[in-house]
Amino acid sequence: MLRTAAALLLAGLSGAPEASLPAGRAPHPMSVSHLQVEVGERQIGFELTLQTLTLVETVSLGLDRDGDQELSEGEIAAGWDALTGYLELGLQLQLDGEPAPLAFSDWRFGGGGSELVGESSDSFQWMTLSGRLERPAPPGQVSVSSELFFDDGNPDHRMFVAVRGLAGAELYGLVSAPERSCDFAAPPFAGYLGFGFQHVLQGVDHLAFVLALLFGVGRFASLLAAVTAFTLAHTLTLTLSALRVVSLEPAVVEPGIALSVVAVLWLHLAQGPGKARPWIPALAFGLLHGFGFAGVLGDIGLPPHARIPALLGFNLGVEAGQLAFVLPVVAAGAGLAALRADLLPLARRYGGILLGAFGLVLCGEVVAERWLGSSSAWAAPAAATVLAALLALLLGRRRSAEGGPLLPMLGTSLLLALSYAAGRGLAGL
Repeated sequence: MLRTAAALLLAGLSGAPEASLPAGRAPHPMSVSHLQVEVGERQIGFELTLQTLTLVETVSLGLDRDGDQELSEGEIAAGWDALTGYLELGLQLQLDGEPAPLAFSDWRFGGGGSELVGESSDSFQWMTLSGRLERPAPPGQVSVSSELFFDDGNPDHRMFVAVRGLAGAELYGLVSAPERSCDFAAPPFAGYLGFGFQHVLQGVDHLAFVLALLFGVGRFASLLAAVTAFTLAHTLTLTLSALRVVSLEPAVVEPGIALSVVAVLWLHLAQGPGKARPWIPALAFGLLHGFGFAGVLGDIGLPPHARIPALLGFNLGVEAGQLAFVLPVVAAGAGLAALRADLLPLARRYGGILLGAFGLVLCGEVVAERWLGSSSAWAAPAAATVLAALLALLLGRRRSAEGGPLLPMLGTSLLLALSYAAGRGLAGL
């Protein structure tokens, strides 16, 4: 998508006034190139894809010997030294602030059929030049600057730059005559800290599980044990998965996390804070939630030069986000207990019904998508109904810690979940 957007931007910018060439010709519109920089553990790879017509317009190179406005293998071979000398002088790469001279060692025709140029790729002859730099350790910052073609060829030239491997996700930039350089840097420790914090507060499935744990908390020691167990468990699997030691498929992780909300909630409603041991499900299901955190971290990736600091920052952000959610909830519960202790059973009952409805909706949608492979309007409600029926069999005649039967609460949760599904279905008509 970003490459397509860049292509549209380039197309829009290409309508600038034409400039005169030394030979009296006007430069062709939509003169673009694409520089791909690949950051590895021990080397930096780079590929420059450009239109040969842009090289022909650079008359000082003298590559187009037969004047047909295209380049042949013989013409490139004859002008190879002049070509590489021009490109290596005008295109500059800096790694962590230190110059890294480029040396193109190979080339081929082609490379224009990318998202960068879209349908216009068939209108030009393209060539790709490539090379590598040895590096003892991956850099934390990459800077690209270019003087190519602006002053002696096509002043409207645009170079689209993509850097891979620096921050996990691909980074993009655009070099043009007005802006002849762009910088790329891996997100610092604080960036991963903020990313972890933001993810938890936006991850309603994780927050719902933490809330289900709190239904089994009766004392501060119990809260501390549950939070510690959950932290240790998800930190372990997050670390192992992010470092690619172990992995678990999303088809297992996502439904498992959704089911953990339902299982822990109704377990704690049946046991009550006095008998529940919330640290046990926190430890068991925390391992699964760690794989979920790792999946999200995989979307942005870890910078190869600072995997451990980035991982630590993300994990600390997750913990900070959890505390930002847990502390106000616990404080509200403590305040209610101090002011109106008689309302606590009512709050637990209706809070459990609402969280139970959310759990059924979440399970229904995830199971329908991941296990049933269906996006139809009936799949999620059907999955939620089957899950509620299984829960009813397990709960039987069990009563909550306050003495009320659990089956009516489960039935109300299912009714709310089905009403929500029906409302979404009607909204989509």
